[in-house]
Amino acid sequence: MFLEFKVNSVSTKDQLLDEETFNFDQNPTNDVLKVNINFADYVDHATLVIHDVNGAIIDVRNMYNEKESVQNIKVGTLPAGEYIATLFTNDKLLSKKFVVTK
Repeated sequence: MFLEFKVNSVSTKDQLLDEETFNFDQNPTNDVLKVNINFADYVDHATLVIHDVNGAIIDVRNMYNEKESVQNIKVGTLPAGEYIATLFTNDKLLSKKFVVTK
């Protein structure tokens, strides 16, 4: 799978989504990572990218015209370890770590 993302470097707090924009129901997890997303206002397009600590992309979810969303990501087949979920909008982003256990 080949994906291309255009991301400007983030250097100010104005370019970061609020820390409460998304959270995980259970972290660590061993089966399904439930990502609860709640934007302050509707967004035209947002992308949730799940990747390992080396940057290898595991899953990509696109959302359109959303204010709230729940994304269930199957992680049970992944090796135990730390992973990262990054949520992108047109001009902001937020990354959080999660742990897969066995």
